[in-house]
Amino acid sequence: MIGRRFATMLAAAMLAAGSVACSDDGPTGLETTPFGAEDATYLTEAIDVLVAGAIADEFVAMSVAPAAGRLVAFSLEPVPFERHRDCPAGGTVMLTGTRDREFDAETGTLTGTFTATKTLEECAHENDRGRWVVNGQLDVIATRVRVGDRRHGTQETTIRGVVQVVRITGDQRVSRECEVDLTTVRDADAHTVTRTGTLCGRTIDVSRTWNPDAED
Repeated sequence: MIGRRFATMLAAAMLAAGSVACSDDGPTGLETTPFGAEDATYLTEAIDVLVAGAIADEFVAMSVAPAAGRLVAFSLEPVPFERHRDCPAGGTVMLTGTRDREFDAETGTLTGTFTATKTLEECAHENDRGRWVVNGQLDVIATRVRVGDRRHGTQETTIRGVVQVVRITGDQRVSRECEVDLTTVRDADAHTVTRTGTLCGRTIDVSRTWNPDAED
């Protein structure tokens, strides 16, 4: 009797374990795995570079032109702006806001401060980890400095907000809401760019060389 009861209990336990292991209702390993540090670093650069490019476009478009080796400012009043850019693998990013300018006639130094909202719509990037699609809005504050026609000193950008990030790898899809809190400092004198902060719950602290004569 005891042996039969034990066999029955053992069979029931094995059946229950098998039903859990084979269940299609539970999450897969990929879906529950958070984005890694390498993924967060990749997304950080992808998000920052698009902002930097749009800011660079607007900075060049400021009502300032070189004349006799010096900058001449036509207007220093706050100006609204809107910039659109295509994302590398599809989708768009739009930057809308205002730009404020200060011009030092003695040194020929132009400082621009940009306060804007960055809107990402199906903004896609691709690397060996898959296809990344980002949607959402981010708050952006950036400063840019030029002396004559060259960048000078530090160029700082802060990006904060929440975005929805989807990673597509083959037929697998991972979706996650990510908080973004990033600061980027480009040093035109040291030729470096440093990104710090957090993205998708990961700490960001990376630096690399940077050519201040390039777009960004």
